[in-house]
Amino acid sequence: TRRSSDLKSAQATTAARAFKEHALIICPSHVVGVWGRPRNAVEGPGEIAKWWPDAWKDNGVVCLSGVKLDAEKAFAKIEHANVIILHYDIVYAWVDLLIKWEIGTLILDELHVMAGYKSRRSGAVAALAKASKRRMGLTGTPITNVPKNAHHVLEILAPGRDRKSVV
Repeated sequence: TRRSSDLKSAQATTAARAFKEHALIICPSHVVGVWGRPRNAVEGPGEIAKWWPDAWKDNGVVCLSGVKLDAEKAFAKIEHANVIILHYDIVYAWVDLLIKWEIGTLILDELHVMAGYKSRRSGAVAALAKASKRRMGLTGTPITNVPKNAHHVLEILAPGRDRKSVV
C-alpha cells in the first residue's frame, strides 16, 4: 500500500504535468531527493521520475542549491528546465530568477512550515506564489490554531483574498 505522502506528491505532479508549463517545487531540504532523483537512482526513482518522466528530457529537471548566485550563470542553469526543485531555506536567494523563469505551477510540499508569516522564507514563498499561475500546498500536518498563522498559509495559496473574511 502507498503512504498518503506518496499519493499527495503523485496527485500534485500529475496535475502539474497536465498544465504543460513550468513547475516549481519547494520542499524541506531532506525531501529534495525524494522529488528529484532520476529514474535509475539506486534509492529508487523520485516523484518527478515516477509521475512526470517526460520532464527529464533535455535536462529538464533541476535541483537548486546554494545562495551565492551569479544571476547570469544561475539563469542559464534554469532557463530550459521543465521542473525546478529547491528547499525552503534557500528560496529567498532565487526569487528574482524564478519569477523571470515564469512559474506555471507552484507546489509547496510540507506547506505547514509556512505558518510563520514573519520569516524571510515566508516572504520569498509569498512573492513566488503571487507570480505563479497556480499554487498547490501539500501537508499531512494540521495547521496551527493561531488564526494569523493560518491566514498566511491561505494568503500564499490564494493571494489577495480579503483577510477579514478569513480570520
